[in-house]
Amino acid sequence: MRKKLNFISFVEMLKKYIQVRRTARYFLSKEPDEQVKTVLVVLHGYAQNGDNFLEAFSELKRDDLLILAPEGLSKFYWKDFTSDPSSSWMTSLERENEILDTMRYLEQVVLDIKAQLPSRNVEFVCLGFSQGAATASRLVCNPYLSFTKLLLYGGAPAHDLHWQVLPEVLEFHLIYGDNDALVSESQVTKVKKLIESKRFPVRVHPYQGKHKIEAAGLQIVAQILDE
Repeated sequence: MRKKLNFISFVEMLKKYIQVRRTARYFLSKEPDEQVKTVLVVLHGYAQNGDNFLEAFSELKRDDLLILAPEGLSKFYWKDFTSDPSSSWMTSLERENEILDTMRYLEQVVLDIKAQLPSRNVEFVCLGFSQGAATASRLVCNPYLSFTKLLLYGGAPAHDLHWQVLPEVLEFHLIYGDNDALVSESQVTKVKKLIESKRFPVRVHPYQGKHKIEAAGLQIVAQILDE
């Protein structure tokens, strides 16, 4: 007869932390060169990857625009173990540490690209899609990165955003599809009123489409970049 195992509960279990180095990847639409006048940092949504997300912006390709697509540090199999791994910016587990790790990583990436640009007269714009919108709103708080515009595409700023440290020159743009299953017009209106209450300029850009990067949405992004 098999002996029954007795499992011991560690009542006084200790939780410790250690910071480690890890390798992360990001993708660029082109090499940083003297032609670049604008850098568009695009942050993907939940269960997406940086390379595929960058491909969605191929219609914006031009010599004076560099598109930078970092990738979330968290990896997982979205469908099953035979599918391609996907990425996420954070989960509720160890939330604060995940946010800090992500912000350090994104700061390093943007500063590295900034250092490679021959010209210092380059505008930095950030776009966050869906889950990436909250991450984008946190990223533009970084005083060393000097973002001028924040494009929230099918998403909203972080609910715990430190509004007081945002750049005073920052412009908000809310982009959403009128057939978005995750974002309603009333939700966008609520976010717009919140941003206005913080005394930041904000514009709403609806288009005919769903919860994805679509041609109509990209036309809006192109118009914003040209302003």
